[in-house]
Parts: sequence; C-alpha cells; structure tokens
Amino acid sequence: MLKRSRLAEKVKTRGASKVDKLPKVDERRLENLEVGQWVEGVVCRLVGHGAWVDVGAQTDGFLHVRAMKANGFVHEPADEVSPGEKLKVCVKFVDVEAKKLGEWCD
Repeated sequence: MLKRSRLAEKVKTRGASKVDKLPKVDERRLENLEVGQWVEGVVCRLVGHGAWVDVGAQTDGFLHVRAMKANGFVHEPADEVSPGEKLKVCVKFVDVEAKKLGEWCD
C-alpha cells in the first residue's frame, strides 16, 4: 500500500484530472493522417512511460518518453508535459487496422 504522500504524488503524476477532448473531425481520421505530418494535440493523460495525446482522431496517439525530448533523457513524463497542455506533434506511425497512432514531439 502506498503512503498518503506518495499516493497523492502518483495521482498528480498520472494526470488523473479530466481533460477536455478535441472534437473528432473527418480530416483527422486515421486513414487521412500521414507519417511525418505535424498536428496539434492536447495531452489527455500521463502514464509511466509516456503520454496519451488527443489529436482529434478516432484514437489518441501515444507519445513515448524517448520521443519527448530530442537530445536528452526524460525520467518522468510529468517533467516535460502536463494534462491539458497543447503540443505540436509529428505522426510517427499509423496503423489503421489496429487503430494505433504513434507520435513524437517537437
């Protein structure tokens, strides 16, 4: 069981607060996204190894900690981004059949 202070820190780090989602738009369908395309998104929630970013597509894209900083190491995603923060991300891969979207940050 986590101590109370660590539990509060963990909830803060994980981004448990509700973040408004972007409206889903047709031009942001997974089929229309291309590798290398830059899109704006909002950080939805943080997990231990990255952040989920809503770009207005059917599914949220995942931004891994390795892709958050071009020339540096990120221990915690909360050190770089926070829930509700707007980001400009580049589409790293799109898998329409599996409904997966990967991104990296500027």
